[in-house]
Amino acid sequence: MRSGGWELERSARQVRAIIGRNDHGVLLDRFKDDNGCGDGVLAELNKVLEGKARFIVFGNIQADQIERSESESEVVDKETKKTTSKTKTMTTSRTTSVRLRFYDLTDQQLAWDHLTGGQSVTSKEHDMSDVIEHDPKEGFLGGLVTSMVNSAIKPDPEYPPTPRLETCLASAFDNVGVFLKTSKKQ
Repeated sequence: MRSGGWELERSARQVRAIIGRNDHGVLLDRFKDDNGCGDGVLAELNKVLEGKARFIVFGNIQADQIERSESESEVVDKETKKTTSKTKTMTTSRTTSVRLRFYDLTDQQLAWDHLTGGQSVTSKEHDMSDVIEHDPKEGFLGGLVTSMVNSAIKPDPEYPPTPRLETCLASAFDNVGVFLKTSKKQ
């Protein structure tokens, strides 16, 4: 995890320690049920965190999608016009959308509501050069035999593993920094 992610995790542990494990769980359940922080919760957080934090951030996963795709590429000899190599690329990607809400404990108001997303991709290549091409004129039995031989020579590879959720979340949180930077124009 990136250094910013460690800092975020450490801050979350500190808040949980101050509030108490049970009360922290109740707070998160209440946030989920109410779809945000009400005035009473913010006033209570301001009192409990008294001067230790000005802002508190709540984040929840809005969507977590996994997609798999594949593509093929081939290298063709310019002189003979024959395929010299063929590669299949298998890709697994994960896209996670997170809603972050920054609350200012000083004035007990929602300071910023932001939807961000992170994406992680894993891919692997599979050499398909030895695969026997199907003849457009081959019949059912010929096509079946060719497919069986191809499966024995070069079985289809499995997709690469799904990227970890933590990696995708770290990517989403990194994107938030772009929005938090102050403008250089004055």
